[in-house]
Amino acid sequence: MSGWGFVVAHSSAKNAERRGNRHSVRIHPPESDSSILSSPTSRIVGSGRFLYEREVRKRLKKLAYKRTIVCLANSRKLQGRCVAGLELSETTLGSWIRPVSSSEKGELSAERFYPNWKEPELLDIIEIEFLRPRTAAGHCEDHFVNGARKWLLKGSFGRKHLKSAIEQVRGCLWFDGGSTSNGENDKIPLEAAAKLRSSLKLVQPNELTMWVQIEGASFGKARKKVRGRFSLAGVDYVFAVTDSFIEREFKDAPEGTERTIASPMLCLSVSEVFEKQNACYKLIAGVLE
Repeated sequence: MSGWGFVVAHSSAKNAERRGNRHSVRIHPPESDSSILSSPTSRIVGSGRFLYEREVRKRLKKLAYKRTIVCLANSRKLQGRCVAGLELSETTLGSWIRPVSSSEKGELSAERFYPNWKEPELLDIIEIEFLRPRTAAGHCEDHFVNGARKWLLKGSFGRKHLKSAIEQVRGCLWFDGGSTSNGENDKIPLEAAAKLRSSLKLVQPNELTMWVQIEGASFGKARKKVRGRFSLAGVDYVFAVTDSFIEREFKDAPEGTERTIASPMLCLSVSEVFEKQNACYKLIAGVLE
């Protein structure tokens, strides 16, 4: 679609006679269709602002598209959440979709709720309206949500029907060999992360062991964290568990509390880039028992 622009002008006859000019508010054509979404409107006043915002709403309506996903992750992300799932077309599962907000790191806040203010649970079938894909290093599944539209719960998906979507891992999980002080094979250097063509996977190890531990005490930032251990293709992994429902379960559990699940389905995710650490991290974002 080509660029657009308009001018809103106003002046009284008296002012025109005195000054011989007109006062106008000019909006320059955007460089692309998506730039209208981030253009500032604070400088548009009076009828100019009204016409501008009406044009924005018209453009958003044309750009918006709906997708239906099966929710496989509702994960803690900063002060908000990260939701992700597989697109559902009739009865067929398709590509991964990660709804994101316009915040710097894309975490979801109020955007993620249903009209009744309940939030998505795993295996929910959700209809979501999006504005456009988001381009971010290694996160090709991201799509900006339309924050003006509530998500719609369309039903629940049967766990047994996810079998066809499970990835059979025969090599590494994105990148192996980098580990944090509390994890194992859970760190991806930035240069490797920038080359990733996916950041979400559904896997099924033989078992998952989760436990509670206190981390960061030596830095004066002690906090409770849930870790999960599993193996795939003969490689051991220890990731942080950010599944919000699992974190809620372990919230009041003492350090050392442990639980093992046989044959779980895990939604694994690569985090956003952490600039100070020059790395991304692998997470257990969703746990289906």
